[in-house]
Amino acid sequence: MGSNSAAGSPTTRTSSGRSIPAGALRTLGLVHRDTRELAEMSFQFTAPFVLDSRPTPFDAAMRATVGWWRARTDAGNAVSA
Repeated sequence: MGSNSAAGSPTTRTSSGRSIPAGALRTLGLVHRDTRELAEMSFQFTAPFVLDSRPTPFDAAMRATVGWWRARTDAGNAVSA
């Protein structure tokens, strides 16, 4: 997506190199489902992605769950062996 210099709104480039303003995508999306989805996801083309590799609470929870499961499985194997 580029930027429409007249309105400053994001635009989408077509395969022929022409651009479609974001407002037009949203308007067409009122009657066309696929265009609605494209307009909804257009934020992905307006700014660079920022990735962060810091651990999240989900990561810590998964590590704790896997550790619990391994300990449980190892204890079960020791009893049945």
